[in-house]
Amino acid sequence: LLAAVTEGDPRDFGGHDLLGDLVKNVCPAGPESGSPTPGCTAKGDFHGATYADGQALAVLALLRGGVEPPAGTEERLTQLICQDGSVTGILLSPGEYCDGDPATTGLVALVLDEAGGHKDAVAKMRTYLKKAQLSSGAFPAYNGAATGSVAPTAYAAQALRALGDGDAADA
Repeated sequence: LLAAVTEGDPRDFGGHDLLGDLVKNVCPAGPESGSPTPGCTAKGDFHGATYADGQALAVLALLRGGVEPPAGTEERLTQLICQDGSVTGILLSPGEYCDGDPATTGLVALVLDEAGGHKDAVAKMRTYLKKAQLSSGAFPAYNGAATGSVAPTAYAAQALRALGDGDAADA
């Protein structure tokens, strides 16, 4: 994304092929394989990402760069969707306790919507975001918070607008 913002070439940015580096740094397996790769919590993680926003931004960078995200990277984002439709900010291992937040949910919804092919997952996140919105129109930093926060409101409002809920985004 930095290369795009600075009008640089992500395939030749400071002598590095940033998109190629992303593609080469996808975890082939997680701890369940018996021989985990350090920095990988599950198959499909970008090595060392550790947080869902890093995973989402890596997928987005590839999409914006015209590169098909490697197998498992988008699916990994769908594995971070909690039962209530929120997305956890931490790259959890499968089966771990899941508690998401509006900021991460908004970002992941935007990325999976742009990637395409994740209609049900995006719909679940959209429903969560509409329920998480406070009466003030803002979004809380975490589930159960009574006050709004700038970053979650920005991500969630962008996602709702992109998903066709402009009225909720403008609330």
